[in-house]
Amino acid sequence: MTGTSLDGLDAALVHVEGKGMEMRPTYVGMVSMSLGDLAEVLAEMAGGKTHKPIEFMRAARRLGELYAQAVSKVCKQYLPEGKELDFAVCHGQTIWHAPEDEIGKLSWQLFDPWPIVRKCKTTVCYDLRQADLIAGGEGAPITPAADWFLYGKLGLRKHVINQGGICNISTIPSGRDANEVMNGITGGDKGPSNLLIDGVISRLMGLGYDKDGAVARSGKATDWLWDQLKQDAFNLKVEGKTTLGREDFDAAFFDQLMGMWPREMNDADKVATATEAVAHVVVNSVIESDQSENATNEEIEVILGGGGAKNSYLVERIKSIADIEGGGRYRVKTSDELGIPADAREAMGFAVLGAMSRDGISPTLEKVTGAKKPGLAGAWVYP
Repeated sequence: MTGTSLDGLDAALVHVEGKGMEMRPTYVGMVSMSLGDLAEVLAEMAGGKTHKPIEFMRAARRLGELYAQAVSKVCKQYLPEGKELDFAVCHGQTIWHAPEDEIGKLSWQLFDPWPIVRKCKTTVCYDLRQADLIAGGEGAPITPAADWFLYGKLGLRKHVINQGGICNISTIPSGRDANEVMNGITGGDKGPSNLLIDGVISRLMGLGYDKDGAVARSGKATDWLWDQLKQDAFNLKVEGKTTLGREDFDAAFFDQLMGMWPREMNDADKVATATEAVAHVVVNSVIESDQSENATNEEIEVILGGGGAKNSYLVERIKSIADIEGGGRYRVKTSDELGIPADAREAMGFAVLGAMSRDGISPTLEKVTGAKKPGLAGAWVYP
């Protein structure tokens, strides 16, 4: 998996027992790799900068080669002796997401699977969004169904928050039957996460990200930026949208933001205020979901995954805001506390989506993406 934040490639090795709705995935191990100078190229492409066709082809091949290295490395380190890899499931890099294009719903995940097929001699599943898009869905978010297999528990309502570049939520309702629960899962993108924090700190201090929230912790946070997002001062029109992407938080967005900061804020205050806005995005998405579905559970579990869950200051602010605004009914945990490293959650989710496709289960959900009977997803290529 490589996400919108372009902060690296994560490969997780997953052991799946059982089939269909009875499958249960277990984390085995993971490796993370830098994208190197490819990150800059992909960021340019995702930002709409003009490139020659050959440059897109080169980027796809280079990305496929990097995925192949990651698959080979994670298997070498963690695949049990005597076992073989059944298949690899790969997201590719979203270059452009256009769910409201004039000719239909479109999304482009740049990727070349053949380096993996060749190097690792294994089957590869990729291009998992197109079946949903052609069925009238937005093609995203794509992991909520997988979250049931990773975190679901009958009788307990859960919110799974992925804090990658974008903050997205999967809400797993309480219920007594797995199929009933699966059909009741909702989800969507709710606002910026790492894209906002990283974009601010890179422009102010030249840093790629705020490691463990150290800069934010040294500043004074306010609700100023959260208020701007609520008022849609940047014309994002987040309300009612299912999907967001890097194209929503482009150079024009940050140019506008850099010219709006209150004069009394120093750089650390601005990073802290951006982090506070992300914490509010998370908590607000949870509360809105519970209000819309009239959830009355005395205890609701909120699970934080993705790179943002490694930012201890951000996690602290989410817990504090959730406790105040949620009346004490939210139990906020990181994915790590449940046996799935936060960095591995999305990569594991794609392993599950591939297993679902293999077992004849649609990986996307109508209530999440809006697709009408999306059917099976994923293109499969073989050695």
